[in-house]
Amino acid sequence: MLNYISLSCYILINAWMMIYCLFISRERGYEFPFWAGAMAMVVVVPQAVAFYSIPDTLPPSGYAITLIFASLCSLFLWMGFIMGRRGAKEPPRILINQYSMDEMRRGAGIMILVGAVFYWYWNHLVQQEDFVRNTGIGTVVMFFAQILKIGFFIVLYQVIAYKDKKAMAWLGVCLFVMLPFILFKGRRNDMMQFGGGVLMIFWFVRRRALPRWLILLCVFLMFVFMCNTGYFRSAMSENNNIGMSYWERLSQISWLDGVDEMLSTGGAGEFANCVYAVSAVNETMQFDYGSQYWNWVVFSFVPAQFVGSNVKEALYIANGYAFEVLRNVFPYYEAIPGTMWLGYSDAFQSFGWFGSFLFGLVGWLMGRLYEFSKRQEPLAIISYVFLFSPAMHLIPANVMLVFIQIIYFCIFGGIFLVLTRGSRHKSLTT
Repeated sequence: MLNYISLSCYILINAWMMIYCLFISRERGYEFPFWAGAMAMVVVVPQAVAFYSIPDTLPPSGYAITLIFASLCSLFLWMGFIMGRRGAKEPPRILINQYSMDEMRRGAGIMILVGAVFYWYWNHLVQQEDFVRNTGIGTVVMFFAQILKIGFFIVLYQVIAYKDKKAMAWLGVCLFVMLPFILFKGRRNDMMQFGGGVLMIFWFVRRRALPRWLILLCVFLMFVFMCNTGYFRSAMSENNNIGMSYWERLSQISWLDGVDEMLSTGGAGEFANCVYAVSAVNETMQFDYGSQYWNWVVFSFVPAQFVGSNVKEALYIANGYAFEVLRNVFPYYEAIPGTMWLGYSDAFQSFGWFGSFLFGLVGWLMGRLYEFSKRQEPLAIISYVFLFSPAMHLIPANVMLVFIQIIYFCIFGGIFLVLTRGSRHKSLTT
């Protein structure tokens, strides 16, 4: 009975969040809570429904505890977004500074050229062992590849807002580099950033909104693709279906089978991973109090190639490995390699039930950026669209991803945009 109540609450909260943002609010589904709710309905709910019929495969009470905590996270995210918008009275000085569009375009061009090299390098060598492990040179390449996306959003903003022909040329370079990997490699994060960037900037700058039925269709297609990501990548692999065209490879995918597998078996088992992780911490009450997040920051921003491995290792916090608790409590459980753990797991591992406030914090930040973006502040718009996809991955991946991207943007995006401030209305054609 408790499993049924917890599942129903989770579905109702996220469904109502979507309905309110799309049909009741004046924002037409462009608010972050709508897409966060869509991600929950697309990724978590199908797996939760599947495991509802096979609860014996999960720890006792783990199913209900996980979904109750996930429901709290959704509520706090929504409340945080509302509070962020309402509290966005005076924007920070950094957002209201005047920016030289010419300098921004030139700087974006440098970002695009540098980022394109690393982006191409990463996507062509991602299947090699060093890159799969995200260590060594792979970490460095993936780190600098993100620069391309910042440059992409800058020129995309200039094209939509000002129809700048020079920015269109740089936008063409971005599309030439990014689209092949989106269409043939199935990069979900890149796909969401690309599609979300176009939709959001059109909304903020020109107030152009998609019809509500088309937005719902996008959510449905996102669900179908999420269920078939593995099959899509396999069909597009250079080692499979040799000699076939792109559309012939697509026709080889049995899209309904992927959906059926998700609904019947829980897919790759991300929900099961999350339940085991939450149950282990709930049983032992051993929290890492955010030390795993510090370790992620060290891993992402401290290059061992420059400071040395000993220095980097010394910066790690010893108890920042929350999954050691899981291995001690459930030594028999082994997650499928490469699967995610859902953002609920690391939030609970760090702070228990108080981890739901992390979702509220992300919602608050996105709410403030959304409100400032509606006032057509360039830096706010670029920040919002850059963080939009990482913030959505707060649910299927982990909480730290969005905070890592915030730090990253402050380093490579914010500092650069501050240095290029000038007259916002300076001619773009000179």
